[in-house]
Amino acid sequence: MVFIELAQAIARRSRGTARIAINHLLWYRDVVQGDGGVATMALLALAFEMKGIDGYGLTKMDRDYLRRLVESGEAVGAETMAMALGESVETLEESIEPFLLREGYIDRTPRGRVAMAAAYEHIGLTPPAAGAAPDDRRCTRSHRRSPPTRHPGSPTRARTRRASRW
Repeated sequence: MVFIELAQAIARRSRGTARIAINHLLWYRDVVQGDGGVATMALLALAFEMKGIDGYGLTKMDRDYLRRLVESGEAVGAETMAMALGESVETLEESIEPFLLREGYIDRTPRGRVAMAAAYEHIGLTPPAAGAAPDDRRCTRSHRRSPPTRHPGSPTRARTRRASRW
């Protein structure tokens, strides 16, 4: 049955969300009506290509997110990623990242977001081997600034501030 295959293909691209599935279905209906009224898998592929959605349900923004994360080669903070994509942190955390997390493309760590093997494969790159040495771009603890040293007899921060009373 062609209609069952079409429904499954639309569902696969809908992120498991009914609202998105209905939106895709209405979009596909409009494309079919504009093309002559015959629903086919080829027309479905064309409709989603026009919308910028691939076979896994990833949008252009999702693919840009993954590409930047994979190219960084290290954990990336939410603020940094939001700035790189031109989106707000809230948009990333509420609309882009939940699907990528659920599907295993990314992971959240205390240091930031990291790309998983599925992200590398989706982008078309080979994931790094487990335990591989970090590349030269990564920042290690030895590159971080050490705290300034206090010289004996210098005023401390507490002595230089005025005591405020409420």
